[in-house]
Amino acid sequence: MARIIGIVSGKGGVGKTTIVSNIGAVLAKRFNKKVTVVDCNFTTAHLGLYLGMYYTPVTLNKVIKGEAELDDAIHHHFTGMKIIPASLSLSDLEGVDISTIKDYIKLLADRNDVILLDSGPGLGRESMACL
Repeated sequence: MARIIGIVSGKGGVGKTTIVSNIGAVLAKRFNKKVTVVDCNFTTAHLGLYLGMYYTPVTLNKVIKGEAELDDAIHHHFTGMKIIPASLSLSDLEGVDISTIKDYIKLLADRNDVILLDSGPGLGRESMACL
């Protein structure tokens, strides 16, 4: 069973995405942990960009909307960690019920040692779903 850790803050620009990407990379590469990092910041998704993923046709948005399977949204990083990015497109926000994210995170629990959730800033729906 995975340890699920949400990185949250009431303010944007404090380093949530930087912490998630760096801790995930270190745990996977140096400590051989099975790590998945998840971009739970749907309105300003940056985790994939931080990790060099500029084009991801299958994202968490598509999974939540029922347009793709969760396994198809999991991308492998050279550090050994896995990434589930959110979409960079505003149109992909339409029809996304953020509150269902916990159901998808549970599906990852048996396959990982650590799951890191990169939350959106503030205490809105994205952050509350992450918590």
